[in-house]
Amino acid sequence: MANNNKEFEIQGNVEHIDALLKYLEDNANFKGKSHILDEYFVPQHRNFLDTKPVEEWLRLRNSEGKQSITYKRWHYNDKGEGLFADEYESQVEDIGQIKKIFETLQFKSILVLDKERKVWECGEYEIAIDDTKGIEEPMVEVEYSGTMDDYETVNSEMVSFLKKTGSGRIRLNYSGIPIIMLFPDEVKYVEV
Repeated sequence: MANNNKEFEIQGNVEHIDALLKYLEDNANFKGKSHILDEYFVPQHRNFLDTKPVEEWLRLRNSEGKQSITYKRWHYNDKGEGLFADEYESQVEDIGQIKKIFETLQFKSILVLDKERKVWECGEYEIAIDDTKGIEEPMVEVEYSGTMDDYETVNSEMVSFLKKTGSGRIRLNYSGIPIIMLFPDEVKYVEV
């Protein structure tokens, strides 16, 4: 995450995942792989799913025993494309206790994502490739870790980065993996 709780990232599929993997092997620093369980929650008093496109997510993550809580609030352009997210994240000691707090406060679990993630670092980008149970194609995420605060420029540079990897056609997903799983007909892809 960069820029004081602002997250700049693009996510989607590429036509030639093997070309992207080869590029990363040759040009990036492999940070590791992990098994991740992401559980998403909504409060009963304000169901995040009632707003379209969905703007808010509350997530508990367990990644190889490293546990965290994350709240994201997405900002969209007039086409419904995610520009950036306000992201607030903190490590937690006991996810089970957080779930009990959520239950007491009437937060409902709506989705659990089970994925294998591989992560590379290349300059100011962190590149993650996720194989998520229930999703056929690997999802590619490029997240900017620099200090620039102009989303349009950062977005354009992240797309240019993906294009130079030789990965072919790029379909950006402005809806997010939870929407793919919950409402597949509402997924917005943009080919770049």
